[in-house]
Amino acid sequence: MISFFSESSNFVIPVILLFVIVIITCSITFYQLYIRRDYTIKHYKSCISLIKFLAVAILFLGFSGYFIEYYLNGPNTFFLGPLFVIIVTDVHQLAPLVESSIKSSLLIMICMPAIFITGLLWFVIKQKINAIEQDEAEILLAK
Repeated sequence: MISFFSESSNFVIPVILLFVIVIITCSITFYQLYIRRDYTIKHYKSCISLIKFLAVAILFLGFSGYFIEYYLNGPNTFFLGPLFVIIVTDVHQLAPLVESSIKSSLLIMICMPAIFITGLLWFVIKQKINAIEQDEAEILLAK
């Protein structure tokens, strides 16, 4: 596990920290929604916004870190829009290329599941909030 973090990109730690914040926020929200059954909708709207913001931040850190690792590889990397071309003219240039490829792939291996889990948690919380709002609307319309 320690070798995983020593070989990974510098962007992995911020991505993990943001994901831990997402997990803590979702855990508190799940506790309030399902165990305490506190249905204060205004509070949950801010939680949903925070989860969306953190998901975008994780995505931005992941993809920008991916390209920055290749950019730090050296002057042999050329960006052509969304594509990048790496020109290897010497065998000694291959080691930094492999190292940056490992770092960036480890970053994506952390970033993509974090985004997927964050999206699933957001979806479950959003559906529960929608159900609560519909129940409140039915109660108000029944009066």
